[in-house]
Amino acid sequence: LAEIGSIDAIKFIITKEYKDKSAGDEIYQDYSFDKLTNITIKERLAWRKKCADLGNFICLKELAIIYRDGKEGVRKNIAKASEYERRISINSSHFELESEKYEIDRRWKEKRDNTLDYLLNQKESSKQQLELARFYSIEDSGRSLIYAKKAYDLGNKEAAELIYWYYMQNICEDKDNINKADYYLKEWLTTGEEPSKYSSSNEYKYSSISIIADYYLESPCLVERNLDKAIEWYQLSLDYPYEINDFLYSELNNMYTNAPKYISKDPFVNVYLSTLKNHNDYILDMNIRLGKMNFAISSFDKLYEALLLKGDVKEAYYYGLLLNYDVNNVAMFYSLSDIERKNIEYRVADYLKEIQK
Repeated sequence: LAEIGSIDAIKFIITKEYKDKSAGDEIYQDYSFDKLTNITIKERLAWRKKCADLGNFICLKELAIIYRDGKEGVRKNIAKASEYERRISINSSHFELESEKYEIDRRWKEKRDNTLDYLLNQKESSKQQLELARFYSIEDSGRSLIYAKKAYDLGNKEAAELIYWYYMQNICEDKDNINKADYYLKEWLTTGEEPSKYSSSNEYKYSSISIIADYYLESPCLVERNLDKAIEWYQLSLDYPYEINDFLYSELNNMYTNAPKYISKDPFVNVYLSTLKNHNDYILDMNIRLGKMNFAISSFDKLYEALLLKGDVKEAYYYGLLLNYDVNNVAMFYSLSDIERKNIEYRVADYLKEIQK
């Protein structure tokens, strides 16, 4: 669908979000999409560019912000940001009347100014500095960082979250930014309560941890590959469980099954969709196999990849078995003795029994 220019399909690839019209436009997120497609940060950026080339206002705006602020693993490029802004102005007549845009902007500015006045008139404290950091986090990340660091220095560790995101969003600006992001993510995760079972905040923290782990593994722009760090973060992500809704995968299977009837008789398209469906079937099976740890399929898979690259034969074999991969096709595993294989197989069986409780 995306290959033939479906904006909805492209936006699904970019955001991993699926709007279910039968459930009142409720939005579901396919957290395993990256696993299904092995999509990289660069490939997702390419899809965003294709979306923009089709004239989509939202994609144009997002790319303008990405290049202006240096997000999504790319360096700041004011010239490219300006080009996308120019294309927005050219296409603006397709989206909103100028009078409507003016009224929306006016109301937003009035509300913004009132909020800022209120915050600036508060007595300086770590809480006030943190609120100012949050206020500026969207429109002025540099100023947000200044306030966040003041709040942090005053003892408010909640500010570490904003500082972490600043360095992640500017990861390509300085090779030391990944180290700063690493430090402040650890500081953020130590604030508040210990992670509890299926906490409402766990999904967000799991995602945040996975992002920095992916950077260490994939090493885009200035980030140097660090397999030990990647493994450390993927393992830590396992401490933040959240519930997975199988309904989404069933809906996706229906889409993958029925799409060829409507979009193409091209055998290559059908093979592509069939492959996606087979992978999705695998995810549904793994949701059952991994029980309460089904949220961690992506982390387990990335751990397997990182451990293979590191040459940690025993641990890689463990995660390969856990994910039910065909480990017989991996030459590295032939170095394991029969006793070593058996011990790892027992370990996997014990773990699967434990997570099914």
